[in-house]
Amino acid sequence: MNKEPDILYQLYYGNIRPCEERYPQDPQFQGELAKFLEMKKTLSAQLSGSQNRCLDALLRQRYQYFHFELAEAFASGYRLGVQLTTAALDQREE
Repeated sequence: MNKEPDILYQLYYGNIRPCEERYPQDPQFQGELAKFLEMKKTLSAQLSGSQNRCLDALLRQRYQYFHFELAEAFASGYRLGVQLTTAALDQREE
C-alpha cells in the first residue's frame, strides 16, 4: 500500500511548493554560493553603513525579481512536460 498521498491531493492542499525547496546539495552550487557570500563580505567591508543598507536592499529586490523568474521557469517547464506527455499518449493511440 502506498503511504504517500496522491500527488494531486498534495498539490491541491499546497504540500508541493518547489519554490520553497532549500539550496541544492550539488557541490558546484555550494561552491558558487560560497564565492558569492565571500564577495558580499569583501564588498560590505569596503562600504559605509548606508551603502551596506543599500546593497542589502538591492539584493533583497533581486531576490524578489528572481522569485518571479523561477516561478515562470517552473510553469514553463511544467507546460512542456504536459505537452510531452500528451504527445507520447497521442502516439500510443495511433
